[in-house]
Amino acid sequence: MPMRMNPRKGHADRLFSWKGPEDPSTGDFSIGGDASTGLQAMIWHGSSVVWRSTAWSGNTVLSSFTWSNSNTAIIVKIAIDGDDMSLTFDVAEGSSAMNARMSYMGKNEYNIWSSTASKWVVFYTYPDSGCDRYAACGPFGYCDGTDPAGSMCKCPDGFEPHNGTSPSGSGGCARKVPLGCGSEDQFVTMQAMKS
Repeated sequence: MPMRMNPRKGHADRLFSWKGPEDPSTGDFSIGGDASTGLQAMIWHGSSVVWRSTAWSGNTVLSSFTWSNSNTAIIVKIAIDGDDMSLTFDVAEGSSAMNARMSYMGKNEYNIWSSTASKWVVFYTYPDSGCDRYAACGPFGYCDGTDPAGSMCKCPDGFEPHNGTSPSGSGGCARKVPLGCGSEDQFVTMQAMKS
């Protein structure tokens, strides 16, 4: 199943969710490439971005997902033909039947057919409810999922929670001292960040 995108023409295919568990009409969530850059996949809730992938590095194989301890796998690849880019989902040789879908709850799901249960079983899903969410910690905030005891949302040095609240989705962080654009101001590199 290819999902095509042409940044020059501003075209990108989208996979839409159902409206609900029993309603197959077009839902509120969709996933597809970002035609404005051609470098990322996005999940939208209506017109608002709720998740984005890391920028494309140029690799033809983007990722693969394996079911349990078996060799059953789905492989996500990208192909380029001139201005056209295609994202494809291939099933590894010898794998069980699999599919990818955008759920009505806003999750992209990879499913495998279980012959014992006679139904589709979800084996990988994203985004999660934590740092995977787009702009999860608001303006100038960052999300740290490695600190189990504290808040995932934090402010960098020189910033504090906006309006004294925690740096969560809507509040974010604000400068402690206004930017003066003088010799005392500088840029700081923050490692292991997804912009």
